[in-house]
Amino acid sequence: MSGPETRERILEAACSLFAAHGYDGTSTRQVGAAAGANIGTIAYHFGGKEGLYHATLGRMYERVLAIDVPVDPDGGVEDRIRAVADRVWRHCRAEPDAVRLLLRHVVEYGSLPRPVNAQWSPIVLERALQLDRALGVADLGSRRLQLLSLNHLVGRYAIASPETLEPFCDGEDPDDVIARHLGDIAVLLLTR
Repeated sequence: MSGPETRERILEAACSLFAAHGYDGTSTRQVGAAAGANIGTIAYHFGGKEGLYHATLGRMYERVLAIDVPVDPDGGVEDRIRAVADRVWRHCRAEPDAVRLLLRHVVEYGSLPRPVNAQWSPIVLERALQLDRALGVADLGSRRLQLLSLNHLVGRYAIASPETLEPFCDGEDPDDVIARHLGDIAVLLLTR
């Protein structure tokens, strides 16, 4: 395996283990065993457990920020909001361990580690401003609490098993029902 492939395997294993057991409940030995890598390889790529944890959180941000969110300039504001909500939902649904890791960290520690926050907050802010301009929502910058509420709602649904959501979906595909629901809520929160 090449260095980048090994690094990716380690990050995949770390995300799953940190999401399931938290920072304190996960050892680099467990990550190494799950990734088929030794502790020296983890130290080489990440410097240790803390560096691995920060890289795992950073990888989540890289993936979220890489979501292609095409915004139809001819569509109305509500259609644009629904399209973005759908795209973000489907991405988060496909990455439940990353979402679980982030939610777990926020519940256990209240905020991101400072190095992760320092690295990613400016990039997230810039991306949010780009999205704000593309969506055309009046005064989106003053709706941080509404955006936080949407963030937590998407996260909660993303880590739910389909079986838990099915009773609320009247026989329809839960992912489609939740996508529409999140779109409706996003429109209500961001346009009223």
